[in-house]
Amino acid sequence: MSSGALDGAIKAVKNETGRRGSDQIVSVGRRRLDQFKYALIQLKSTEEVCEDLVDFLVDYLETQHVGIYLWDEGEGSFSLQKDIPGVRHGWRVFEPFLMHMADHDSIILRDRPVSGLHPEVAAQRDTFFKETGSDLIVPLVLNESLLGILFIGPPGSIHWSASRLNALSEVRSLVTMALSNSILYARLQGILEHLEEKVKERTRKLEEAQAHLVQSEKMAMLGVMIAGIAHEINTPAGVIFGGSMNLQQNLDGVLDHIPSLLGELGEERLRGLLHISLEQSRKRLHVSGAFKKKRELQQTLQNRWPGTDVQKLVSHLVEMGFYETGEDLESPEMKAILDGFDSVLERNQAGAEILYEFLRLVSSTGKNLSNIQGSIESIVRIVRALKSYSHPGQKTFGAAHVEEGLSNTLIILSSVWKGQLEVIRNLNETPEIQCDADELNQVWTNLLTNAWQAMQGQAGARITVASHYSEQPVQEMQDSHARQPGIVTALVGDLSGPAVIVTIEDNGPGIPADHVEKIWDPFFTTKDQGEGSGLGLSIVRRIVEEHGGSIGVRSRSGEDHGTCFSIALPLSQDEATVRKKEARNREISDMQKENRSSSMPFKFR
Repeated sequence: MSSGALDGAIKAVKNETGRRGSDQIVSVGRRRLDQFKYALIQLKSTEEVCEDLVDFLVDYLETQHVGIYLWDEGEGSFSLQKDIPGVRHGWRVFEPFLMHMADHDSIILRDRPVSGLHPEVAAQRDTFFKETGSDLIVPLVLNESLLGILFIGPPGSIHWSASRLNALSEVRSLVTMALSNSILYARLQGILEHLEEKVKERTRKLEEAQAHLVQSEKMAMLGVMIAGIAHEINTPAGVIFGGSMNLQQNLDGVLDHIPSLLGELGEERLRGLLHISLEQSRKRLHVSGAFKKKRELQQTLQNRWPGTDVQKLVSHLVEMGFYETGEDLESPEMKAILDGFDSVLERNQAGAEILYEFLRLVSSTGKNLSNIQGSIESIVRIVRALKSYSHPGQKTFGAAHVEEGLSNTLIILSSVWKGQLEVIRNLNETPEIQCDADELNQVWTNLLTNAWQAMQGQAGARITVASHYSEQPVQEMQDSHARQPGIVTALVGDLSGPAVIVTIEDNGPGIPADHVEKIWDPFFTTKDQGEGSGLGLSIVRRIVEEHGGSIGVRSRSGEDHGTCFSIALPLSQDEATVRKKEARNREISDMQKENRSSSMPFKFR
């Protein structure tokens, strides 16, 4: 009941009569009592029940001296629910008078002593009235258990008529039940909080186990891929070794020829020829129609130097890309080379042979340097991808391009499916997104591995990986996953705002219609025992949804069969998502620390 209605009822009583105990007061008091009883029906806390009871009695009895003792588990006694100046704060549970009230459930008046009381009980009865400054005591007893003690005073200020005592009896019954309910509710809340804490603890352990499982799956995949990765690294390592051996031989030959050529050409011209040969050797060239070009150039050079064997020089110039057409004879590079041969041929034929060997060895040196550099880049790319894939991750959101993670994952997996399927990349340049790049690498790995395993042994197996930016990803995802004849779809996740969409599509056998809704369920798998845990797509879905994204699958069977997974990831994460991930990571980290500590000998903790 509202305080306004309460004030109205009290004013009505005072306006209707000025004489206490009249029939009109009793009538209005009855209405007020009924209103109070109705208010107690509602479930309230212990404090609220006591506060409502005190407010009602203060208004109903027109006294300010009303108090309640309630059982306090912490103090081990009955304590004042709200302190009152001059009133004793608490009573021990084994006080004789309190035990008497629990056994004799009745209202106790100060001026109506009970005969036959034990002297100790009678003495403490008087002490209780005195130290509470009360005129009436109402024990609140339920099933012979004392829940609380209500006292009202001061002595002699209230006329305790039969109607008032009857009203107090009604109030006592209702208040006892209300207090019992509130105490029970508080205990249930405590149990629920305890259960919630247990659930949180179990959830933390499950999340930690799941994190370990994700990392274990990654390491297991690396174990499968290790032979292929070793081959991928061994091939460029062999190129580096062979190139380094050739470099030593080439440099020895170049150094042997420099003294004689310096006398023929001078330092500046020789340095220019060296620079031209090195630069040209680093270019990646594909020479077509070499036979025709060699014939044309040989005829030109024989006309220029009659009687000179130019066959080796012609082959070198064409294969190194110096000569494509007759116009190349006027290029600065060809002019410098031919002028050099003009100078040495004026003196002797042997000088031309030395100059040819010098140019060949310098070009070979440049090629070896290019091959070594390319091989080192290949090894660095593989190692970087391997490190990015196997690293435990940043465990928080950071800016990253999805294309980088996709490329690294494809590099790692290429060692597994090399030669067994075709990979088509349609990766567009998309904006950076706020994400946990390590977790997304797990998404790409699971989806690509599933596609490869579904197509093992299939002729013409193909995977297409694509990415693009979308202003309206929700509509795009809904449209692409609309049900059509012969096509089964499933779409999960809640997405809003612009996003980057990644699609991984294969031309495998497809997913049966009765399986498509189950693929997100933990431990659901159609693979043979030992080949899959059934957690892959469940983990994929969790990661995508924790990024605020959505994932869908579209699969078809028949002649035009295949499966396509689409993943839409928002550009940024809202504050709540970031806080949730940070809190989850802290909990997992704390659990890991606790586990490590508990597994250590005590003296090392």
